[in-house]
Amino acid sequence: MELCPSLSISSVEGALRKLVAEGELAREGNGKNTCYYRLK
Repeated sequence: MELCPSLSISSVEGALRKLVAEGELAREGNGKNTCYYRLK
């Protein structure tokens, strides 16, 4: 039994971009060193 549906990498990246644009998250770094921080 699968508890969580699988997500594509592009879906996750799109959601993170949206949250950064809305001011919910801040992005720092590039590539594998990218970190996201919650702002609110």
